[in-house]
Amino acid sequence: MFTEISIGGVAMPGLLVLGFIALLLTGLSSRLLTSLGIYWLFAHRPLADLSLFVLWLGLLARFAHIPGILI
Repeated sequence: MFTEISIGGVAMPGLLVLGFIALLLTGLSSRLLTSLGIYWLFAHRPLADLSLFVLWLGLLARFAHIPGILI
């Protein structure tokens, strides 16, 4: 399970930090897909954004337990 991470003396849940990082990566991925013109393939753009967020969060959660990455 994720432990608490101290940022500036404030204890934050590890999953919250991973969620914030996933949100940033989703925004960057969304901009990349928009600039490449790939979003026209999706019927509902918000659903594609949600899927990107879930994928990024899953990848971050999977690889966060490798020593030296996050926790």
